[in-house]
Amino acid sequence: APAREAVILRILLESGARVSEVLGLTAGGLRRAHNPKIGIDVTALVRNKGEHTMRKPICCSADTREQLHRYIARERSQLDTQARTKLEQLGDDDPIFLSRRKKQLEYSGFCIVFKRLLARAQHHFVTAPQRPDAVRIALPSITPHTIRHLHTTFRVKKVRELFSSPAERERALEALVDDLGWRSAEMLKTYDHAMTRAELKELMASS
Repeated sequence: APAREAVILRILLESGARVSEVLGLTAGGLRRAHNPKIGIDVTALVRNKGEHTMRKPICCSADTREQLHRYIARERSQLDTQARTKLEQLGDDDPIFLSRRKKQLEYSGFCIVFKRLLARAQHHFVTAPQRPDAVRIALPSITPHTIRHLHTTFRVKKVRELFSSPAERERALEALVDDLGWRSAEMLKTYDHAMTRAELKELMASS
């Protein structure tokens, strides 16, 4: 993937944030996240769905943070009207991800590249060398929002593995609801129940 899309995809995978939240990331959101007053180590603050203030924290790996700053210094600076290469030089409202028109990258623009990448991945998946007896299956068609579902499914699975106590599990799931910016825990129950049914089917099949 190009540097810009590679960083966006990594943030989506690691944070579980919505695509719109990541595309709307600003220099101020990155800077305010490193304010010691917050008390937690987060990558950025973004606007939660339906809100105007940047207060939802998202977390990413150190490697992704490094790639993000590398993108600002290289690819983004080539589109920046002032050729700025450092985060400190950007204004609080300046968008991090720029389009060719030197404005904030919109969902439609990101999706064009995403579909192109997905087509390449699907082709590679089908044509990759495999054992003669292997059953070839097509890589499913996904959308950027699918990545959020994947992240959530993985996190719920981890909570179920790590916390055996119902009380501890409940607290961990509440924290996950907060991380994902959901107003209600009902959405999370759907994932949890679906996973429970899937585990039951797998158990029955194996026995």
